Amino acid sequence: MLKFPVLANGDNKNAEDIKKCFEITGADGVMIGRGALGNPWIFRNTIIPALQLSSSRKRGSSGGLDSLFQGNDKSPSLEELKKIVLRHAELHLAHYGEQHGLATFRKHLLSYFKGEKVKDIKELKNLRARLAQIKDMEELKQILGCWMKNKNMV
Repeated sequence: MLKFPVLANGDNKNAEDIKKCFEITGADGVMIGRGALGNPWIFRNTIIPALQLSSSRKRGSSGGLDSLFQGNDKSPSLEELKKIVLRHAELHLAHYGEQHGLATFRKHLLSYFKGEKVKDIKELKNLRARLAQIKDMEELKQILGCWMKNKNMV
């Protein structure tokens, strides 16, 4: 009898979603798509537990989902969020060029500022509106720097 890995997919945005996906499907692995948009740390938070689960299943063990994924939904610090956004912007502009790259980067930029990780940011709507209109990399740095300096958090 042939054995081949089965992968599950669909709305996996955090470690809890991935844990549930493994529980429901019994799959060998889980794919992450849109859940990574504006959330690249999903891989940091889930890869090691998923690899440990895969390894234990190969050895014939079946339990342990709770302990593997417990405490693995660590949101980034504000400083880390700022660094990741700026690095992503730099790479995007290097690939697509300043004029076209900035226009296409805005959709990625805004995805960093939605969801649980930013739910406590004061004036989030205003911040997103300003980010949606950035004209160059310097303006992005200025907006993020001002935001960090003022600690616009509840």
